[in-house]
Amino acid sequence: VGVTQLGVTTPDNPGVRYSYDPPVIGSIRPVMAPVGWSPQVTIFGKDFGDSRSSATVTFGGAPCGNYSYPKPGEVSGNFSCQAPVQPLRTKVTVIVQVDNQFSQQQNIHFSWIGAIPKTCAPGTESRCTTENNLKLF
Repeated sequence: VGVTQLGVTTPDNPGVRYSYDPPVIGSIRPVMAPVGWSPQVTIFGKDFGDSRSSATVTFGGAPCGNYSYPKPGEVSGNFSCQAPVQPLRTKVTVIVQVDNQFSQQQNIHFSWIGAIPKTCAPGTESRCTTENNLKLF
């Protein structure tokens, strides 16, 4: 590892190792969606890397897509991605990977539920409910 500070770079030294903390997921939102939906999910936490594009997310091993990162000056410590489509009711663990380190929180889950929404017109997602009035977002 070579280190640069004030314009001076130390020579690379293969015997020196650099370590950093693994990513930590504090929470996600939303935590569920109807079967067949692929919602944009916001991941809140820390240690997602200095370049947000270095973090990847999986839902039960299936990759997330369509990543969206905060703009400079916006709240950091979160980003969003589009959950994969799931055709069956299921609950999966969400994992963030930064380089070769993985989040260790096994209690962060996303669920696809079987209820069909009764109201959820475009632009009204904040009022979207299922037939049994379970709030989705």
